[in-house]
Amino acid sequence: MTPPIAEKVDIQALDSLHLEKLVGMDPHEAAKRFHGTDLKLDAKTSDLRTTDGKTLTSCEQEATWVAAIRSADTNGDHFVDLEEIKNLLRASEQASAATDPRKFLASIARLVKNRYEPLSKNMHAFRTELAFQRTIETMELYNQGLLNEGYRHASSTIAFNGLAKTAANLLGFVPGLIRRTWSAQSVLMGDQWARETARKNFEKRRAAIGALKGVITKGIAANATWALEGRLEEAMKRLDDKTASMLNDQLAAPQLHEIFALPDPKERYKRMLAFARQDRPGFLGFGTGNTRAGWLNRDDPWNVSGHRYNTYFSRTVLHFLATKASSGNSDFDEILHKEARATLSDMNGDGGDFNNLGALGLLNLLSIGGLLFEPTPYRDWSDESSMDALGRMIDGVFLIFAGNRSLTRIGEATKLSRHKGLAEVARVWQGAMAENKSNLLAGGKWGEAALAAEKEGEVLGLGGKSTSSFFLFRLFDKWESFTDRFQAWVFQGNALSAEQKAMAEAMGKLGSNGMDKLTRGALLGVIANYGDSTISPRYNPFEHGLQDLNRQSDFERYEDPTRPAAITSPHP
Repeated sequence: MTPPIAEKVDIQALDSLHLEKLVGMDPHEAAKRFHGTDLKLDAKTSDLRTTDGKTLTSCEQEATWVAAIRSADTNGDHFVDLEEIKNLLRASEQASAATDPRKFLASIARLVKNRYEPLSKNMHAFRTELAFQRTIETMELYNQGLLNEGYRHASSTIAFNGLAKTAANLLGFVPGLIRRTWSAQSVLMGDQWARETARKNFEKRRAAIGALKGVITKGIAANATWALEGRLEEAMKRLDDKTASMLNDQLAAPQLHEIFALPDPKERYKRMLAFARQDRPGFLGFGTGNTRAGWLNRDDPWNVSGHRYNTYFSRTVLHFLATKASSGNSDFDEILHKEARATLSDMNGDGGDFNNLGALGLLNLLSIGGLLFEPTPYRDWSDESSMDALGRMIDGVFLIFAGNRSLTRIGEATKLSRHKGLAEVARVWQGAMAENKSNLLAGGKWGEAALAAEKEGEVLGLGGKSTSSFFLFRLFDKWESFTDRFQAWVFQGNALSAEQKAMAEAMGKLGSNGMDKLTRGALLGVIANYGDSTISPRYNPFEHGLQDLNRQSDFERYEDPTRPAAITSPHP
């Protein structure tokens, strides 16, 4: 008995069929979407045929046919009835006048049942798979960023969060020098151990992501409700507590999945921008970050407070929002792009650091606040420079203190050599070393000896004249005799009064002492700058095979296959 012909056909399944998104997809991936339907895609030839092999079609043809059936639903009730089919046939130039509308409606019913309903279910499962895939790939980017931050932290000379690392560097420096004779390992053991810890934690997090992938794959294959509905929290319940905790506390898995599950692209992009800004470091690296491990975390003993920030991930998200994000609303996108570019520019800074501050202060002083000439401008600090500010300040204080002490000792040695010669300088140094082997710069002994020699010279009437044969001091003596002759020529032999001589000497000493302080300050600036760039070089991720951001990342690479593509428009 022939079944009755339907008066109308439910075509709601067609709403989720946008087969144009399968075009260009990897054939093996596209073939999975036709399982359970009356179509089969040959992954080798990309031929799409009916399962009996009689009819050849294509994704493009099927997409066109789906669109045509959708267009027949003129009242928008998600049903196609006989009258609507008649209207469709009358409007079609290709339809034969002899085509029976009832048979045509029956063929649509068969297509919907055998092809489009199973295909719709597959596309919904595909959407779930892609939603999880986007979250997983984002977590992988986040994990890469945490590795990058771990290496940056390990390379900091004096990291505020890394006092344990600094202590390890100090205690292990001499043993490191000895071991360096037969090994290529760094003498800064704390840095090396911190990098090893960062790498191990990266591998642990990657294993946790792999475990989550396995659970999701099994859930989708089993058509589990939680998997088809894209509920990440249910997937995490199927993991052991340690793995789930790592995904939640270190990789922000629930937050990221919630953001990408938002159907409205505007809201999604707003949340992505807020998330990226939150992962920028706060003051000295505290107070921000989307994840944190807690104080004295045993998985990372080198990071005392456990605060985590992720500048790699922030820059990656901001680069995407500034260049690739498109919601379909040109006004919204223009504002979004500008905000993302501004935040990214603020993160990168424009070269501001202590050197810029030093030059700014000095040139403002010399230019009398900019009256004489335009001083150097203030430059914004990058996020990394801000994080290193305290450590570099401590490092700079040590360098300036040591440099100032060294210049003082050199001045004392020079003064002593003028009175007693270089042999006396060497003799005093040997005596100081005999008392204390670490007293490399004679620890004030040169100053004491120079003061004694100066008093001795005054008693003997030597007037502090140089007794050294060293050529620099002979030049100094000639300079003094030249200035005496120049003074006599200026004053034409007129004798100066005692008060005039005292004033002239005071003026000369004032200029000399002022120049001496300026010279010393400039030298200390050079020492601090050289030490900062040599002892504390800026961290360069490329030296470790890492990156500063992922410029190829596209968070919209996996479009929802059950929704039409967003309408894009050009941006300035």
